[in-house]
Amino acid sequence: MPIGLAGRYAVACIFKLLSRRIPAMRRPEPTLPLGHLAAGIEQHLGQLGHRRRGVWAVKLIRIIKFLGKVLMSEYITTISWQRNRAVFSDNRYSRKHVWTFDGGAEVSASASPHVVPIPLSDPTGVDPEEAFVAAISSCQMLWFLSIACQRGFVVESYSDKAVGIMAKNNDGKLAITRVTLRPQVVFAGPKVPDESTFHEIHEDAHRECFIANSVRSKVLCDPTMTSTA
Repeated sequence: MPIGLAGRYAVACIFKLLSRRIPAMRRPEPTLPLGHLAAGIEQHLGQLGHRRRGVWAVKLIRIIKFLGKVLMSEYITTISWQRNRAVFSDNRYSRKHVWTFDGGAEVSASASPHVVPIPLSDPTGVDPEEAFVAAISSCQMLWFLSIACQRGFVVESYSDKAVGIMAKNNDGKLAITRVTLRPQVVFAGPKVPDESTFHEIHEDAHRECFIANSVRSKVLCDPTMTSTA
């Protein structure tokens, strides 16, 4: 299950548990005020004896560490480029470079040939515009699979030939203004969603998608489905 759903459920359970022990945390708002949490914890620890305070401190430290993982995650990439004795000042240097991810994967990258002509760009490399579109498509897929699984459906395969459009935005700047997803989903087994449910799952996935929620581009989804049954 993606951390969004698991995180919210875990936070709700933790607050319910702590509110039984910490009166200062009994409030109706369904939010997570960390300052309020810290104050309640500090007040509760102050009311405990030395021995019990030590046990509760360990428990609460574990809870706070877990909440930190749920509420905020850090993602790291390393971008590497070398001039390789190019003149540089004439603007004819290679745009080829390497993306390295924290899991160890390396990806050859470049400026898009639509932006920088070959051979200064490398058409075999991934360009930032493609990666942007792929990130939205991938996030949508992962949420779709998760929600479909929760609803008891079995997805056999999922493919999406997503398209991003670069145009001037409202500020007159070039941007990826629209991304169209065209996922083709194949379901397996006797339980297959009807068209309404199928589109509902995609809509829910879009609402939950971290990447779609992080960008200003308009994201459209035109999905189709089939079944192996």
